[in-house]
Amino acid sequence: ILNRKLKLLKTAQTFDGYKLPFEDNSFDLIILAHVLEHVEHERLLLRELKRVAKHVVIEVPKDYRFGIDKRMKHFLDYGHINMYTPTSLRFLLKSEGFEILADKISMTSPETVKFNEFVNKKQPKSFAKNLKIESEYFIKKTLGLFLGKNKREQFANAYTVLTKTSDSNLHIF
Repeated sequence: ILNRKLKLLKTAQTFDGYKLPFEDNSFDLIILAHVLEHVEHERLLLRELKRVAKHVVIEVPKDYRFGIDKRMKHFLDYGHINMYTPTSLRFLLKSEGFEILADKISMTSPETVKFNEFVNKKQPKSFAKNLKIESEYFIKKTLGLFLGKNKREQFANAYTVLTKTSDSNLHIF
């Protein structure tokens, strides 16, 4: 990023996420957006984030769903070595001493799906394909409203949490 000589970029550093070069409580907020699924030792990273930040926002894709075995290669090709459900991420965070202040599940918008299909994948545009994308989103959104949180989580594409670090850890025994 430094090589790009961006005018508004003041500084950039490269460092190992397992040993951050910052003092305790150096940051009010750290945002980890679509990173944790790529990290080999996520607990070590979370402990470092807990040490240097007062709050952490973490967003992960919700890759784990029905039919995952058929899509395993796709996720590995993108470097996803960890998969999370909302429940498994909440457990991971709580067991590392994070307090969850708020969370949100989200679905990929039809506009993003269309961009991926028609621009990235270069699929031909068609009325039928547009209708399928729009209808699928509408149906999932509507069913999620009527069938509750578990169904919304099932349809979600991403899960985001706002956490507060604390001194507590999960006591198992």
